[in-house]
Amino acid sequence: MILNLKVKNFLLLKEAHIEFDKGFNVLTGETGAGKSLLLKALSLALGDRIDWEIFTEEKSLIEVQVLVPDEFLSLFENYGIELDGNLLIIRRIIEGDKRRSRIYANDNLVLSKTINEIIRNLIEIHGQYDTYKLFNEEYQMEVIDRYAKSRVFENDYQANILDKYANNENLIESYRKIYKDWLYLNNIYNEYKEKEEKYIQELEFLKYQLNELEEANLKINEEQELLRKLEYLRKIEEIREIKQLIKNIVFEGEENVISKLYFILRKLENLEDIQEFRELKEKFENIIYELKELKHYYKDNNLEEYESLDFIQERLFLLNRLKKKYSKSIEELLNYKEELKEKIKKIENLPFEIKNLSEKIKDLSKNLENLANEISKRRKNASKNFREEIIKTLKELGMPDAEFLTKFEEIPLGYNGKDRVEFLFSANKNFPPRPLRKIVSGGELSRFALSLKLAIAGKESPTTLIFDEIDTGIGGETALKVAQKLQELSKFYQVIVITHLPQIASKSNKHFLIMKKDGIAQINELDEKERVLEIARMLSGIVSDESLKHAKFLLSNRSAL
Repeated sequence: MILNLKVKNFLLLKEAHIEFDKGFNVLTGETGAGKSLLLKALSLALGDRIDWEIFTEEKSLIEVQVLVPDEFLSLFENYGIELDGNLLIIRRIIEGDKRRSRIYANDNLVLSKTINEIIRNLIEIHGQYDTYKLFNEEYQMEVIDRYAKSRVFENDYQANILDKYANNENLIESYRKIYKDWLYLNNIYNEYKEKEEKYIQELEFLKYQLNELEEANLKINEEQELLRKLEYLRKIEEIREIKQLIKNIVFEGEENVISKLYFILRKLENLEDIQEFRELKEKFENIIYELKELKHYYKDNNLEEYESLDFIQERLFLLNRLKKKYSKSIEELLNYKEELKEKIKKIENLPFEIKNLSEKIKDLSKNLENLANEISKRRKNASKNFREEIIKTLKELGMPDAEFLTKFEEIPLGYNGKDRVEFLFSANKNFPPRPLRKIVSGGELSRFALSLKLAIAGKESPTTLIFDEIDTGIGGETALKVAQKLQELSKFYQVIVITHLPQIASKSNKHFLIMKKDGIAQINELDEKERVLEIARMLSGIVSDESLKHAKFLLSNRSAL
């Protein structure tokens, strides 16, 4: 819902501030007063392209405040736009001399395309050149589905308990969930089939790699241990010489060093009462302990337990080759070996997976086909009543020869089922119905949009509907019918209408007058007395006792449908 519109230095509008009602709003004014300025300003604020030729050097500012329904909040989150509660403030600054324009959404700079894409879910403008969603086939499909769900099969759901879909109000939602799964499985299946031969070739290569790594019998920290041993063996001669010297001192001879030290230690035991020799005894004990440790070291480091130098070098060469080949450390190679096992297992199971996928796809396809047939059946049944309702409303709106059809075309299963839908329309019995997008008349299009919205009123998300040229070529009783239909529609939507018909203007909750004075356009909200004068002017072109009387009559009956 549009809360208000602020404009500054926009073409003929120097400054304006309009606060809209949540229901029915009208804008009136004499021909040439600039009624289209409001629509133009609003369209630009919502992201439309700028015609730079019409702008001067003055900086223009347009600001729109929109109250966003709860169901659309996630849409703004997806675009990264933060809202203040449910409030969206769109501000567009246009610098004509620099041909530069900026759009802000709640003070965040955004692309005009972004705002345009989002806001068309909330606000629809129906005029000669502003078609918005109405021509979109996806939207036309949505309209039929909403109508079918809410109107046509309500009683069928209650009566036909044998229909397994009878109590499922979200039939299309169920179809789309299954379709998403079906599409996902098909993509995997096609990928597997296309790459099946490549996978088989890859399998041989993966097995070769796994065999190579398993034969290598890799171990964590093995490389560091081999390097230590290699350094040891490279200095083996020096090590042997040292060990021999140790052996000569510690082990060889009847009176080796340790035996001599023990002898001295026993002599010192008799002198422990003397401090000097007690300390000397402790030193000898420590020396004996260290020599014993040296003796154990000699025994624990037997050279015969080490692999040969050639073996260690070959092993290190193998490890380095594998590291370089796979560009991985030993630890990473061990992890990669486990990954290879998983990949090989998956590829070896591929034929079984393809078979299972094929069976699942077959089952889902059957289910989808049944759902699509049911959806299509309900759409076609709904379209009959929908057509009658639209034609009836169009005739009431001054189009007695109007014809409307919903054209169905069967297509391969897709997101919306098996149907392609297109609205066909003709306002003249001499011309066959044609696609809605080929309708030229803005008035015809606006009245068709009004009929469509009335058919699904209250069955779609809240929006703002703006109508321009809806009163083209009508008057008298038809004008009153259009006014009543707009008033009826305003119970479900915020409605803004630019009109020159007093019948329509008299039904509104708020009435805005656009006037031009000294070449400058002004927009003012009218109070009750001012409304009487404006509607009197609209009735006869001048304000007279008779037109005033008629204006008061129209206003006094504005709540009647």
